[in-house]
Amino acid sequence: MNARSNNPFPHFLAAVLLGGLAWQIYPWCSDEMLFFPWLFVIFSGLSFLVSIKLLLLFVIPQFWRYSRIKRVNNRVGSAGWSGPKEMRKARFHKREGYFCGTYNRRAVFASVETNLLVLGPAGSGKSTVFVIPNLLHNPMSMIVIDLKATLAAVTAKARGSFLKNKIFCLDPTGKVEAILGPSARYNLLQILIDDWDNVHRHASLISDAKAIAHQLVPEPSQHSENRYFREGTRKFLIFSFVYLVTQKDSPTLTDAFVLLSDKEELSVALYEACSVNILNGDLALRAKDILIKLDEGDTKQIESFREGAMQALDEFSPSGNLSAISGVSDFRFADLKDPNAATTVYIIADPTDQKSYSSWMGLLSWCAFTELLRSKQRAPVCFMGDEITNFKVDILPSLLTTAREFKIMLCLVVQELEEWVKTYGRESLETLISQTEAKLILGASNPKTCTLISEMLGEKPQMHLNHNLGQSFFSPLTRSLSEGGRKLMTPDEVRRCDKAIFFYRKMKPVLLEPMSYHKVSPWKHRADINPKFGKKFRAWTRLRV
Repeated sequence: MNARSNNPFPHFLAAVLLGGLAWQIYPWCSDEMLFFPWLFVIFSGLSFLVSIKLLLLFVIPQFWRYSRIKRVNNRVGSAGWSGPKEMRKARFHKREGYFCGTYNRRAVFASVETNLLVLGPAGSGKSTVFVIPNLLHNPMSMIVIDLKATLAAVTAKARGSFLKNKIFCLDPTGKVEAILGPSARYNLLQILIDDWDNVHRHASLISDAKAIAHQLVPEPSQHSENRYFREGTRKFLIFSFVYLVTQKDSPTLTDAFVLLSDKEELSVALYEACSVNILNGDLALRAKDILIKLDEGDTKQIESFREGAMQALDEFSPSGNLSAISGVSDFRFADLKDPNAATTVYIIADPTDQKSYSSWMGLLSWCAFTELLRSKQRAPVCFMGDEITNFKVDILPSLLTTAREFKIMLCLVVQELEEWVKTYGRESLETLISQTEAKLILGASNPKTCTLISEMLGEKPQMHLNHNLGQSFFSPLTRSLSEGGRKLMTPDEVRRCDKAIFFYRKMKPVLLEPMSYHKVSPWKHRADINPKFGKKFRAWTRLRV
């Protein structure tokens, strides 16, 4: 049966017209013509029965087929945005954890147990939308990287008075000294001193010295030649560290620089170390190895190793700012794990000379992670790494996979994923993406980053209506319906998006409204003046927490 014969509507129309005609003719018919109306009635009844039959056998099944075809089956994807129901299920409005923005004029707080990535280009509001709000709200112990010397000035007093944190500011150039007082101090050889003071940790002294040397002279993210030079440079660094720690009280990196700078003093130290039987003779073996190369090897090559070691320690020269704050330790990073006393440590750099302080910040971060990993206390600690790609922490990529069980939470704030690649290598980028429990995207401009975010958002299913015009003007117009997919956001839509895209665990992504701390009460009242502007920024309160 073709489609035209299956159509029941002509039969309905015929039944209605014939029935109506029969009832109109009936009053005018004589007794001899009464059979005509009955013929109309019978024919109309037959047409009505045929219509009912076609209704049951065609209309209802056809309606069911159409509804089934138009229904999306998620064969190409099931991406979408999280709604209020998903937000309530994830407990985003409990005001516990990290502030990430607002949804339907309600604050969104994400409880993160492992790592959090914040991505946004310059000017996207990473500091005012995420870093400063969480410093003003979250009371847990934190290590804060402050490259612009503004985070401490704005939030340190609030964390001390309202969140009851002990505050330590490592401020080598005195950027916030007028606001928060003199800088705290930390000896970067403190871990080696601890190893030597504890007999049970003597076996770790050499390995920790190697780690410090590797942090000062790291391997580049891409393979290069000169590896032999870097290994030779590290040998001089390791010897100077171990010799000073075992032979002098509370040595510093400045002492190591002075030792390596004076050839005569270095030669005396090498000969003296050859006769010392400590660390199972390990120090003496290393001293003899350097002496043999000095006496029998290429003097120019050995001198280049010593020069390389001096260059690695040049920032810690006696006249530098770092020498003054690296003499003794006013605090220990392990204290941040104390569950009874929260502590915040600000690591402040000079924004006009960040390159000179990159090795200090990297080594200081390594010391912090090492102390936290070895601490026996279990209080959680947050590492707020603002602009983390401006310096390199050698163990950071591996910490992404292991920090959780030590209750170390990494909040990594980066401007561009390609900057992470330049600092830590292409392979570690996959680790960064996969090992971050939450990702807050405040903007993206790089085409590769936009494409990556678009792929992470996935595809949503939708029905496509296709028209076929035929081969000529007189051909019949036909239509077809098919299920296809569309990216939830194309790379260009990601680039132009003015909202924050938030990925959280296995939830569908969320579109959030970024909210600066200037518009949130009571944070706007607790925050101090940003010294870069000289006065408080005035804005209407749009949110209360």
